[in-house]
Parts: sequence; C-alpha cells; structure tokens
Amino acid sequence: MLAVILVFILLSISVILIRYKGVLGWGMFFMLCGSVTDSAGILYFIDSFFPYYKIFIWLTTFSLMFYSIYLILFRIRKRVFIYWYFLPFSLSLLFVIGSKFVNNYSWAEITTTFILSGIPFFFIWYVGRYYKGQNQLIVYLILFHCISALIIIVGKSSLSEINGLSYIYRVDEDFQLYDFEKLINSKLYFFNFNKYEVQKFGQFHNSNALGFFSIVSICVGIASYFRIGDFGRVNEHKIIAIMILIISIILWFNSLTRGPLVFLFLVFAYIYTRPWKIRKNKVPFILFLLFGLVVIVTIEFNVLSFILPDKDNVSVTSRFVGYINGFNAISNNPLWGQKFDGSPPHIYPLKIASYYGVPAGLLIFIPIVHLTYCTIRIFIKEISLKKINESTFAMMLLATLLGVYITNGTVSNVLFGIIMAEILIRINLIKEDNQEKDSAF
Repeated sequence: MLAVILVFILLSISVILIRYKGVLGWGMFFMLCGSVTDSAGILYFIDSFFPYYKIFIWLTTFSLMFYSIYLILFRIRKRVFIYWYFLPFSLSLLFVIGSKFVNNYSWAEITTTFILSGIPFFFIWYVGRYYKGQNQLIVYLILFHCISALIIIVGKSSLSEINGLSYIYRVDEDFQLYDFEKLINSKLYFFNFNKYEVQKFGQFHNSNALGFFSIVSICVGIASYFRIGDFGRVNEHKIIAIMILIISIILWFNSLTRGPLVFLFLVFAYIYTRPWKIRKNKVPFILFLLFGLVVIVTIEFNVLSFILPDKDNVSVTSRFVGYINGFNAISNNPLWGQKFDGSPPHIYPLKIASYYGVPAGLLIFIPIVHLTYCTIRIFIKEISLKKINESTFAMMLLATLLGVYITNGTVSNVLFGIIMAEILIRINLIKEDNQEKDSAF
C-alpha cells in the first residue's frame, strides 16, 4: 500500500511537470518514473500492473528524441552542436545497427543499447533547456529524487516492491547469489567503508547508480547553498540546499561509489589551492586541510583501503577482466566488435568499441571529449580571473560525469544524459554572456 502511495505521488508530480514544463517535464518523468536505471524499481513495479508500461516508456523516449532532433536540425540549428554532438552520436548509431547484422543482435538489444547510452535523454534535455532556460529546475528534480531514494531505503521491506533490488529478480540469472532480505532490511550506514556490505539501491538499478546520483546531488546542493551561478534565485535556496546535502551525503555513505567523488575532490583541491583563494577565504581551505586530517586519522575505518583498493579486490579484478575482454573483442573484429560473455569494460567508449566496433566507440567518445575541453577551458579562464561562478558548477558536474564515465560507464542513463546537456547549456550561456560583455566595450 505504501509503495502504491509513493508511486502515485511521483506519477502525479510527473504529470504536473509534463503539463507545465513540456519537454523538460518529460525528461524529469523519465528520471523519476520511467527508466531501467534511474527508476528501475518504480518502472518494474508499475509494469507488473500495466504490462505495456515499459513499452510505453520506450516508444515515448524515441518519439521525444526524434522530435528533439527535428528541433535541433530545423529550429535551433547550432552548428557546434550538430558537428560535435548530433553527427558523432548519429554516426555511432549507424555502426551499432550495422553490427547487428554481423553479430546477430536483436532489435531489442540494439534499442536497449541506445537507450542505455543516455543519448536520447541528452537530446531531450538539451532541447528543453535551450528553449526554457530554467537553470534552477535541476534543483527540484534532484530534490524529488533524493527524497524518494531515502524514503525507499528507510522503508525497507515495506517498500521492497519499488526498491531497485527487485529489478535484479527480472534481469539477472544469478539473482540467487544476492541476499535480498539482508540488503533491503539492513540499517543505514555511516563511516562504514566496506562497499559490498553497504550496497543500497533505492529506486536505482544498482548501488553505483545511487552513488553517481548522490555526488551529482552534492554538487547541486553546494551550488544552491553558496549561490554559485543563478541558484540564489531559487526560493528558500538554503533550506532546499541543506536538505539536498544531508540526504545526498546519507545516500553516498550507503553506496560508496568512488570514481565521481575522487574526481570532484580533485576539482575542489584545485580551486582551494589557488593562492588568492587561500588569502581571501581561509575558512574553506582550513576545512579542506581538516578533511585530509580526518581521512588520515580514520584509518581504522578502512578509508585508505577503500580509496585505494587492493589489487585482489573484486572491483579491481573485475575491471581488469573487463578490459581484457574488451581488447580481445576489438582485436578479433575491430570494425564491428564482437558479442562475448563475461565482464564488459567499465570505460564506456571501450565497451561500445568492443561490442560494436572501434568506429562506434570513437564516435560516441567525441562529444564527451569536446564537452570536457570546452568546460575545462572556460573553468580555468574564470578561475584565473578569481571567479567562482557558473563555470565552477559546470566543472563540478563534469568531474562527477567523467568519474562515472571512466570507472563504470553511464550507470544512470537518464541522469547522465541530463547532466551532460545541463553542462553544455551552462557553458554556452557563459560564452554568450562573455561575448555580450566584450561587444559592450
């Protein structure tokens, strides 16, 4: 009954968002109630009552993607976007489809691969944000998702039907290996750095997806609290920011995803070791040093072994096995890739290259390279001018994005696509503002 009530609330919120936010509302709906990664537990729960719900989600996703492509090509017409994002993604799709005929993939597998790439949601969110220009909307999306995840985790067995763990029953042949009752009913953890003991899911399809989301939420909470960019215009921004930060920190301690956190930490280290930053704002730098001291002091909590896992750790061994499998597949068939059993590569372009060929892997890698180059370039320029602003938030999001992209893949396809588009929109706005200022002189 509790699961039905929570799902009804999320669906109602989604309908309202679609009504008033259009394409952006649909993007939020996919993340809240319509994804096999971001809301797997919720999607499969609804699908158990309405067997065509997942098909509806699939068809709606592709319909909105093609509508977004139409707007990109015939209304927006930004050459940079078409050359660096639309064309590489589209050409990579052609190689993915081509591999179907060579490696006997089914159309279901091909469309699933495209959905899980996050590309459809990248197009959808980019178009919605391009026309709406609502920079604050990401705050409310994160807030809804945060609250839902915490409620589902705290709800334990009462909400097990919409916990992402239920997803494994349907898609994993080795589901008997999981102690579902123990994982769902275990307490919330703090300062327990044993990743394979923690493993909370919330509505997500695995703990790494929850971890990626929690780090994105931390970025949003920090930006909202300190009014980085235009988040200061969010009503009651400090209260909302504190709520997001508290919940996201709890969620991270119950997922322990390393990659995004390490990359984000490096960004903070770069910012707060700038000489002008140390002189003008000693408090954050002192806190930064204290955090480092806490890490050293809390060795008994296995912090260091968590950050730098042993070579025999399953996280390390499985990744190396995945890399070997990927390179073997590429060497066997570099043009079209190869279907293989076992662990796939955790670096996303390598995964695509191994399954669908080197051209597909390289093409799908081009947009993230361009986004990374543009964001870092603007960030360093703004920091050199002693500015903590929109570029700082974009860099924080990029660090989180790259952290998961390189260590796990896209993990949460909707969130990945949304964050990628969000960064692109924000750095474009920075460029436009700078151009207007330059033309004024």
